[in-house]
Amino acid sequence: MTENSLIYKNNHIKLMRFHIVLALVYFFLCSLSVWLSFADKDTPIWLPVFCGGAICAHLLLAYGSKNRLESSRKASELIGILLMLGFPVGTFLGYFFLQCTIWHDPEQEQ
Repeated sequence: MTENSLIYKNNHIKLMRFHIVLALVYFFLCSLSVWLSFADKDTPIWLPVFCGGAICAHLLLAYGSKNRLESSRKASELIGILLMLGFPVGTFLGYFFLQCTIWHDPEQEQ
């Protein structure tokens, strides 16, 4: 086993952890928006709904990443590309996200 294959071997675990962290961030934002909606009636209701959907999506993708499902990898690539649009923090997160979606050593596939 080469050094490169060791690098790619654990990328699905890194991606799973990254999805879990993003789900926790969305949970925090959702909790904050619900708390603010009780304090101020002008807070939009769509924010908790969006965050709830994002939490479920990231937890499902974390489960899929743990099991090395190809559909989870493709969906994670799409999320990484969408994150790249949010300059500057989203670009950094998207780059890291896309690096974790490489699960196979490209040198071994040739």
